Amino acid sequence: MNNEELVKLHIDTVKYQTKPKEFNIIKPRLQNNGTVQEVKINELYNIIANGYAISPGILIDGMSASNWKEQRLFLVDIDNDDDNHPILHLSDALKICECNKIMPIFAYFTFSYTYEKPKYRLVFLMDKPITDYEVRGKVISTLVNMFSQSDRSCINADRIFLGTNKGIKLYNLDSRITVEQIMKIYKPLKKQVNYFNRKDYTRNNLRDNQQLYELEKNFDLLSYMMKDNEV
Repeated sequence: MNNEELVKLHIDTVKYQTKPKEFNIIKPRLQNNGTVQEVKINELYNIIANGYAISPGILIDGMSASNWKEQRLFLVDIDNDDDNHPILHLSDALKICECNKIMPIFAYFTFSYTYEKPKYRLVFLMDKPITDYEVRGKVISTLVNMFSQSDRSCINADRIFLGTNKGIKLYNLDSRITVEQIMKIYKPLKKQVNYFNRKDYTRNNLRDNQQLYELEKNFDLLSYMMKDNEV
């Protein structure tokens, strides 16, 4: 392993030992030109294990995705919030990685981890920085698509990832991903929405599909059956 190899990312200046709530404070403190650092790969997991938040996408002169310039580190959140799929344990996620020959350098359990609902992040490293925004999108879409219980919302270029107090699982710091590997299995990301099987089925969940909601609400089954049987 090349212990001197460096990875560029934003690193917060404040560490947390419990999940913080002040994201409106963390974001401007973390995502500015002064927090960009190059750290050794074998030091990276210590930074996360000590509770420091990171921003793997390098943002210059702003905090939005439009300020993205480059990225080499990619993280995938496994939140196990989809009731339509079985719980995806870390050992099972690693088997999926092995099948696709795309391995993380390490994984870590998040602040919200519980035994009943394991929540963790897989940390992947490209062989070289990605500087093309479209290619970046294909990389993160591919990685997120590999896992049924991944959080599809954690794909934006200005995404912040908190550190942890729950421990790191170190695998192979020599693992690297290439764009060629990604393109072999690339599929556009599709938002997974199932309105009628989710436990929290409410009108708020349907606000992105208001037309469907109105049709369902106003549907008169009796009138429909009478009309259908007219001669």
